[in-house]
Amino acid sequence: MYYPKISIVTISFNQAAFLEKTILSILGQDYPNIEYIIIDGGSSDESISIIKKHENKIHYWCSEPDDGPASALNKGFAIASGDFFTFLNSDDIFLPNTFIKVIKTFQKHNNIDVIYGNGLQLNELGNITRKLYSSKWNFRRFIFGESNIIQQSVFFKKEIFQKVNGFNEKNHTCWDGELWARFGLAKGNFFYLNEFLGGFRVHKDSITGSSRLNDKYIAEIKALREDLLRSFNVSSYYNPRIAKLERIVSSPLHFIRSSIEKLKYEVLKRNDYLK
Repeated sequence: MYYPKISIVTISFNQAAFLEKTILSILGQDYPNIEYIIIDGGSSDESISIIKKHENKIHYWCSEPDDGPASALNKGFAIASGDFFTFLNSDDIFLPNTFIKVIKTFQKHNNIDVIYGNGLQLNELGNITRKLYSSKWNFRRFIFGESNIIQQSVFFKKEIFQKVNGFNEKNHTCWDGELWARFGLAKGNFFYLNEFLGGFRVHKDSITGSSRLNDKYIAEIKALREDLLRSFNVSSYYNPRIAKLERIVSSPLHFIRSSIEKLKYEVLKRNDYLK
């Protein structure tokens, strides 16, 4: 079997508590051709010693101030030489055998630009608190938040990333969602792989767990949506309610699974079982 190269970029800043688990989830993949790049934002904790511990298996790493997550990712991918790209934050993980599953799917469907799957939500201890299901890609529904993609499960061809000129470095909260939108505007072909590929960790210092960027996130999502509505020329009749109904009708099983997982999570959270 031919093993095309996968380039993985991890961005990190003072995440020593979780960084090694992220690194090991990548280096421990049963896949022989990876290029791992770590862009650290100038951490003052134990992150650098952790990176140095594994640097013989890391293609490139640096630790210096940057202009935000999207800028750091662009810096990493400017170095990358793989056939396929992916990125993982320093508090998240890839699940075992993810890379081989993804590459086999790309090889089976060679017209696909982007592959994505499902993910697991984890707590600080790494315990699973919720199953997260991506939904089948639909650009119109995506604009209204009704076509969700779990970032920790996304892999894409180098060509589509270069075609859209990478990440928008002015976006500091939803840079990944904007990248999917750019892929969509570029007529990229998306493929939903119904497998659990990555783990998304929620903790007190994460953006999701701390809610420290909620207002900025809401503002950037709103601006992105308005920009996409202009670019995509969505008919005036189409609105969030229609988008949600269309999502439910198009994939009722996905809606049921996601709703059950959300309900279970809310019950656990209310009863403090997630601590």
